[in-house]
Amino acid sequence: MPEAFGPLVVIFAFGVSSVVLLESTLSFLGIGIPIEEVTWGTLLSQARNYSDAWWLALFPGLCIFLLVLSLNVVGNQLKRRFDPQD
Repeated sequence: MPEAFGPLVVIFAFGVSSVVLLESTLSFLGIGIPIEEVTWGTLLSQARNYSDAWWLALFPGLCIFLLVLSLNVVGNQLKRRFDPQD
């Protein structure tokens, strides 16, 4: 069981980042969660209407990027820590 913990944590971290990207993409396209719900994808989609207000697209996009990057870094560090071959 201890050898299985590392890969499971890595799969979980990478899976969560994939789900965040999938949800934001579907919400951006208007396919996902209803438009009344506030998500990062709907914020990016609504920012297209205000091209002179660049910050409306910058901050949700930056938050998505930082969340996915941090989850991938955490998953990579946990892989290195729990990898029995190292």
